[in-house]
Amino acid sequence: MEKQKRKTEEEKNLQTELKRDNQSLTDACEDLERKRQKLEHDLHSKEGHVASLEGQLSTTKGKLEAEINKVCISEYAKSNGLAEHVQRKFQMPCE
Repeated sequence: MEKQKRKTEEEKNLQTELKRDNQSLTDACEDLERKRQKLEHDLHSKEGHVASLEGQLSTTKGKLEAEINKVCISEYAKSNGLAEHVQRKFQMPCE
């Protein structure tokens, strides 16, 4: 009878320990999931910021290329004596 009682107590202790381990693992999994979700949110936010910066870069690049073209046309016209004609044609102010 005593042996049976000891065995039953050992089983209860083991069951309690397994429940604690299970709860600990559940908590760890939930914590990892929260961290994963936060990282995913941060990633989406940063991707949006990168897309915005790429759009700004593209717009600025287009403006810079247009300005370079204007300067090149103006310089070409000046060097060939066509400044007034080119400036009127492209509606550029006389320099």
